[in-house]
Amino acid sequence: MRRPLRITIFSLLTVLCLTATAAALEVPQLTRYVTDRAGVLSPGDLDAIERLLSDYDRSTSQQFVVLIVPSLEGESLEDYSIRVVEQNLIGQKGKDNGLLFLVAVNDRKMRFEVGYGLEPVLTDLVTSMIISDVVAPEFRSGNYAQGIYSGLQTAIKVTTGEYTVTASDRRPG
Repeated sequence: MRRPLRITIFSLLTVLCLTATAAALEVPQLTRYVTDRAGVLSPGDLDAIERLLSDYDRSTSQQFVVLIVPSLEGESLEDYSIRVVEQNLIGQKGKDNGLLFLVAVNDRKMRFEVGYGLEPVLTDLVTSMIISDVVAPEFRSGNYAQGIYSGLQTAIKVTTGEYTVTASDRRPG
């Protein structure tokens, strides 16, 4: 009697795992610095952000990439951003100096997924401040291109030492 119960439980768990895997949002292969699957950037805006990130990559070898999706389709922002980074190998091997800026437009969510090599400067505090103080105000006004450009520009300035952030810089409220 125990054996059929184990088989039934195992079968149910297998079906649940396969269903969850099948429902996971597809991870695109990122071949450019900016991938806009939500269609929120004009060609000119896309080119400007591409140039910013391409120039930064050439001058520092740190690779910043942007992925804009319409929705996460119920998937966790953190899980999806990690899957995107792992499948696209953002940054240099051995240095782990990449950054993914993920924006889910309809879900109103965004995240900087930072490689270990950049974590000492682009900490969780710094990236959350960039999102809340630089990017989000532009997004609320419908200026996705300006929010993304300014957010990336600020992150670049942090990595080059032109801009520093401390906990005391945080605005109240």
